[in-house]
Amino acid sequence: MTAYTEKILKDIQENLSNSEIEEYFNKKCYLSKNEFGEVINALILSYNHDALKIALASKKFKDNVDVQNQYGEPIVHAILYAIRDVCKSDEIAEPHKLQFKASLFEILNDTSFNFNWNLTDYFEANNPLHIIALMTEWMTMDEITRFVQICLDQSINPLNKNYNHNSPIELFLASNIDAEQKNSLVKNLAQVSDKYLIEITENAYTE
Repeated sequence: MTAYTEKILKDIQENLSNSEIEEYFNKKCYLSKNEFGEVINALILSYNHDALKIALASKKFKDNVDVQNQYGEPIVHAILYAIRDVCKSDEIAEPHKLQFKASLFEILNDTSFNFNWNLTDYFEANNPLHIIALMTEWMTMDEITRFVQICLDQSINPLNKNYNHNSPIELFLASNIDAEQKNSLVKNLAQVSDKYLIEITENAYTE
């Protein structure tokens, strides 16, 4: 992160009011796409997400919905990975973990933010379904079901494989979810997957 970007971030987190932050991201933000991704990632990792919400609702984000952080993670991925890393930390108290997770889940659930869910990350080629399947230890079944449905509504294919050649269905099968709930979840994903198999078959016979 450059000194200029660090100064912008410090101002956002310590000096500017919410209205000033809103004006900055809507009218005065001249950060490059990479710099903007770094700032968004830092705001995700903070424990007060008011500035993050303002940034995600801004013109700057609407013009850069495919922005990535410095690790090649799209914003949905960055949020999910941040939740996972905080929840598995032994150094963070449980109430803080729950508060952090709830705050970011609320943001992901907010349809007013123009997230692009149908992307993969740079290093592992995970789509959001892959990540959720790897986070089940830190999610309730209601949360898992909710975010799986969001992914399906966003036309994310449960058959897509990451660089480890695992599909989300395979990862859910290997997860710690209760057997009965796992069966119901995987059955639903398998039914949705039929659509993609049919599309592949149809495309194979088109000229």
